[in-house]
Amino acid sequence: MAKNQQLEEAVVEMMAREVFERDPVLRFMTDGQVEGAITILSSIGKVRVDEDFKLRLDYHGFFGYGYDFSKKDEDGKPAREVFERAVENTRKRVLGDMGETLLHDEVKDGRIGLYLTHI
Repeated sequence: MAKNQQLEEAVVEMMAREVFERDPVLRFMTDGQVEGAITILSSIGKVRVDEDFKLRLDYHGFFGYGYDFSKKDEDGKPAREVFERAVENTRKRVLGDMGETLLHDEVKDGRIGLYLTHI
């Protein structure tokens, strides 16, 4: 279980919706039901970054990031600023075959920043 359960749930829900649209294997595994993708991502997605203000979940080359805007990073920067900088840097970054490509970003309820990348 993640340190910030609300953040983990938001990342899983966003990834389920967005990866479901892009990954035919996930659609097949869930009989075409987005709700099944939530269950799969919750059980086999790997939490790689678990901080109070930030979470990263990995699933087969897809990376879901979430930032809780009510928190600050370890240097005292508001999480919203960290999120905005991360999204902008990911948009600008060109790293060839090894780089992450930004697929989606959103702000949920004005409180949580989310984005999805893929290698």
